[in-house]
This record gives sequence, structure tokens and C-alpha cells, in this order.
Amino acid sequence: ARALSEDLLRADPERVETERDLIQIEESLGTLTLAQGEATQARDYFTNARAGAEKLAQRDPSNARVQSALAHAYSGLATSDLRLGQNAAAENLRQQSRQIWSDLKTRGMLTAADAVASEIELAGSTR
Repeated sequence: ARALSEDLLRADPERVETERDLIQIEESLGTLTLAQGEATQARDYFTNARAGAEKLAQRDPSNARVQSALAHAYSGLATSDLRLGQNAAAENLRQQSRQIWSDLKTRGMLTAADAVASEIELAGSTR
């Protein structure tokens, strides 16, 4: 799925749906890898997800789905850093995630699934 999404994105770099799919794949791989105890590899996946989400956010900063993806990526990076003992970096990333969730909540732009994720993040929980 990842290779196919990357091929589609190379063929049509302006295709937002494909970029979002690739971000989701990277985030899912990060989550699975983190669950297996591989925080360094998970961080790489979350870094890729963040890069894709930041790229989309620059093109369309008001897109709630893109902002949600960015918040998830920051949260995954924070959890990875925390497990790697990089507590200050983890807190900075966690704060960035919280800010996005807070902004989306204030603007009334959370989906039902994001409402749950945002409440967990805003409460200060980790994955």
C-alpha cells in the first residue's frame, strides 16, 4: 500500500487524497512499530507522516483533516521521543499536538474520532 501510494503521488504530486493516504500509512506503521517496542523506527515513520502533513498544511491550512493528521504525527513523535528518553523534545511535540487539537476544537472542526483523540491528548495522556 505504501509503495502504491508513493507511486501515485509521484505521478500526480498535487493529489491531496493520495498524500493523505500516505500520511495515514506512515502513521499506522509508526503506531505498529511503536507497539513492537521499536521507538527509533517508529519515530522515522512519524517523521515521514509529519513531513507530509506539514506539506499539505502549508497548501491548505484550514483543512481540518490535514490538521488532524499533523496532530497525530506530532503525538506519535512525542510518544517515540518519550520512549527514547528525550523528554524535553517529547513535551515540545506533545504541546504542538495539543495546540492543533485545541484550535480544531475551538473552531468546531473535530470529527467524532478526532474528538476522542483530542480529549486524550488535551488531558495529557500518551499512547
